Amino acid sequence: MRAEVVAIFIFIAVLIPVPALSYEREPSIEVVSVSYIDIQKGITSPINSNYLGKGEKILLITIYNPAVREKIRYDFIQEAMFFNSREEMLFTAYNVELELESNDAIKVKTGKITLPALPAMQSVSLQFFIEVFGENETELKFKAKYEVIDKLKTLQPYDPNLIPVRRMTTIINSTADLFNFTLQNTTEYRYDIFLKEYELEYTTKIKEIPIKLHIEEKDVLLEVKEIKTEKLIVDGKGNVEVSIKNVGKKTAKNAYATIELPKLQQATTQAISSIPTSMLPFVISTPSIGSTTSATSSQSSYFIGDLKPGEIAKASFYVTMDVPAGGVYPVKLKLVYLDEYGNLKESDPVSFGIEVISKPEVSVIEIDSRIFVNSKGEVILKMKSNIDLSDASARIVVSSPLSALSSECYLGDIKSGDEFSAIFKLKASSEAEATKYPAELYVKFRAGNEYVESDAIKIGIEVKPEIEFFVLEKAKIRAGEEAIVTFAIRNNGNAVVRDATARLIIVSPFSSTDDTAFIGDLNPGEIAKAKFKLSVDRDATPKLYALNLEVKYRAENGEWVISKPSKAIIEVEPPTANYTVYLIVLVLLLAGVVYYLRKRR
Repeated sequence: MRAEVVAIFIFIAVLIPVPALSYEREPSIEVVSVSYIDIQKGITSPINSNYLGKGEKILLITIYNPAVREKIRYDFIQEAMFFNSREEMLFTAYNVELELESNDAIKVKTGKITLPALPAMQSVSLQFFIEVFGENETELKFKAKYEVIDKLKTLQPYDPNLIPVRRMTTIINSTADLFNFTLQNTTEYRYDIFLKEYELEYTTKIKEIPIKLHIEEKDVLLEVKEIKTEKLIVDGKGNVEVSIKNVGKKTAKNAYATIELPKLQQATTQAISSIPTSMLPFVISTPSIGSTTSATSSQSSYFIGDLKPGEIAKASFYVTMDVPAGGVYPVKLKLVYLDEYGNLKESDPVSFGIEVISKPEVSVIEIDSRIFVNSKGEVILKMKSNIDLSDASARIVVSSPLSALSSECYLGDIKSGDEFSAIFKLKASSEAEATKYPAELYVKFRAGNEYVESDAIKIGIEVKPEIEFFVLEKAKIRAGEEAIVTFAIRNNGNAVVRDATARLIIVSPFSSTDDTAFIGDLNPGEIAKAKFKLSVDRDATPKLYALNLEVKYRAENGEWVISKPSKAIIEVEPPTANYTVYLIVLVLLLAGVVYYLRKRR
């Protein structure tokens, strides 16, 4: 049995080549629809609208393969066996080449487009960039070149694999004797046959399809004669005045002009699964698989009225320049109007450029920080601008541990290159450290009728260390006494303190009726004496005591500051002996002795 199957496949392999296939509705290329995208206007025409104006357009040609499985005739068994599960191959167009040729009226700027395959009943939309400069009706030649399967040229299978799939045992008993029977074993096999090699032969088809287009001439054509603008600045607002002339042949009735300003555009394209990514710039998919392009713009309009052929009109626009940097930017202007029949029309847009100045470059020359830890102070900034600024003000933004007590400063009019200063009052909390903290500076100024703010200027605000005071000498006092104690206090900081007053924090066993001492101005490293009237309990334990001493002073910025406590060391000595008491006791003792002796006599 197995030998017979092998023989059959050897027979199949040698019965080649075979005659060409014969079937109806074979692969072809047909045009479904034609439309266009106006690049300047950003609009798409209706499907099968072949009326277009002059200028650059994107011509959209949708094609499809109309092949349908209606009738196939296989002349040989090997054809039927091979294509039985592969009939879609017969109805696919392969190596498709599509080309749109230019003529005297239209220049085609897109070259040949290729598709590896176009399955049956599948459509694809193609983009062709064109430039229209002719008039009236014209015809473009759309050429399609593709291949279809002509015949199965070679077919060579591997040897079939014989695989058992089921085994059965049958009992055969032809007599009445139950012990006299015959067992029959049957095995079913499956033959797996794999192709080792096959070769197809293709036939090249060429088709030429005419594309008829009608070129329309606009009734109203615009020409820009003059442009006047205020000093426009990035993110600023201002007036743009445009003088336009109707160089067309018809009157634009009840016309108003619209202006389209530059703005960022975004576009996204989704992949098309059946077409290579290298073709995406030229292919627009069918509704189920699409690509989208979105653009946003800022528009303003100005009513003109009737504009006759040859007349000049002025249109004024108040615009916002939402652009990233300075430069000359393109602007589009068009006219929306009623024609002689009352239909709403619009002219082709005309382009012109307007100059936009970059935001000012404000440079910080010097930062004078008079802020100390745990105190208020001023920051004085010296700056320069590269352009004139009108009615300017400055604003500072800080974050913890700094806080702004006055965050804005008026500057007035500033000339380009001149130095100007801004003063802000800030506070550093007790958690601040002696370091630089980041801050942002903004300069706001008038541009036209609006105010514009500069980009953030990054600066560092230095916070100076809190001034510390050291108590250098040790004071002494005896228990039970009241005395004037003197401490030597040194300014251990880097700045001058003024009108300083030392205060001693009194705790048991001490008491005082005068716990403050004025020490005046102290330069860095300078030492001053502070005297306090101090009492100590008589029963105080003789030892060293440490009292907190604070200094209140006026800092360089004029703010009052209380320093961190310093330790003032006081030595309490044992109390002095009371000899008066001893003398009284002695006198009384002597008097008693004298009295006793006299009484015995």
